[in-house]
Amino acid sequence: MSKLDVNFPAELNDVFLQCIISNPTIYDLIFAHSSPATIIRFSWTCTDALTAVHSYYRRAYNINRHLSHFFRDPEAFRVLQARTNTLISGSNALQFIDRTFYPESDLDIYVPLRHSHEVADWLLGVGYVFRPHATQSEDLAAAIRHMQVADAALEGGFASGYRMRGVVGVCDFLKRRDEESAVDAQPLKIQVIVAARTPAEVVINFHSTCVMNVISHDTAYSFYPHATFESRLSLVCPTEGPAQEGALQKYTERGWRLICERPEVEDTLIEDVREANSKILALAAHEPSFLPGSRWLNDSTSWALPLHPILPTHASENSKNSPIASTNWQLAYQLDDDDSPSPKMRYCLIRSPFLKHVYLLTDELLLLAIWSALKGIRSGRTVMQRVLDRAKHRKAADFPRHDDVLRTECEAYREAVRTQSLPQTLWKKGPPGDLIYSL
Repeated sequence: MSKLDVNFPAELNDVFLQCIISNPTIYDLIFAHSSPATIIRFSWTCTDALTAVHSYYRRAYNINRHLSHFFRDPEAFRVLQARTNTLISGSNALQFIDRTFYPESDLDIYVPLRHSHEVADWLLGVGYVFRPHATQSEDLAAAIRHMQVADAALEGGFASGYRMRGVVGVCDFLKRRDEESAVDAQPLKIQVIVAARTPAEVVINFHSTCVMNVISHDTAYSFYPHATFESRLSLVCPTEGPAQEGALQKYTERGWRLICERPEVEDTLIEDVREANSKILALAAHEPSFLPGSRWLNDSTSWALPLHPILPTHASENSKNSPIASTNWQLAYQLDDDDSPSPKMRYCLIRSPFLKHVYLLTDELLLLAIWSALKGIRSGRTVMQRVLDRAKHRKAADFPRHDDVLRTECEAYREAVRTQSLPQTLWKKGPPGDLIYSL
């Protein structure tokens, strides 16, 4: 349908097309007060509406404008993101996708430990100053070395002193605001949260689902978009770290309703909604994304919002294939101490000398498929190394990484499940959140 419904009176079509849908000033105001689902449904009505929505998205989700609050050259930071697998998350990612602004909000960036030096040096280079915590060394290099020691002693997914799963340290960076009128204002603050293995592990262990949103160099992702931005609900996920009452209260004040009561079930994992009682059926009817089961960050229940491309002068090969896109987790319910079902995020961390990145995945058959593929690569490498040894090749061989093999296996598995060629195999009693498959 290229235009509006022909059953509408002609004069209404004319008013709508000429005075509203063709005027960005008007429809920007309308969309600004509309939920994402409402905007998407509107875009389905006709091609002119779709054009208007795309035009609005370019302005509303302008990541360069959003980041310009913290950086004079936002695209340079996005190139750093691509090169180091750095993610923006927390309240900053939430407000970007929600099209709102929290004046008191910092910029939280999540960085793999092996890239922490590079990201820290980049921030120093653009004018930020390291502000150590009370227990941190004033020397930034020494503070990062301490994180590397903490990583080596990581137990149960926690580093000593940081009761956040997968986190080995946090560094604060401050910068005076550029505006002359902001002389007395609070300085800009960036928190660098250093992940031992992958930033995805830290995000999936957040206190509740409304903050499970990330921004990579080229895409903004929401793990639970309908619940977060349409129903304004947040499922509280108990963690083993410090009490989260303050954080939960903050998001309650910002308009989210917390789902804290657990539906009563007999099994530790609800595999089929028909096996659940009326409480979880009611919950499922209200918010289907809270049903137990396997999820992907780019599935139909998630939201992947493409961002404005990085300019060719900034782009590089490193900007392709962010590992966050291949994230697969399982929402389950297990009985807690008072026998009430409690939400639990289940996953495995996949790392290998044949992979550049660490991945977060969960489905058992998929893990076996990846293991088999990498086992074949390992066998081939062994034969290649023997040939090099016989030729007395002294220089260490620099073999390529095979993240593309993992992505191919993920796509093939998902297609096989979709077409029912393979059954989806979910963990019954695990895996624990810190289980690592070293392949």
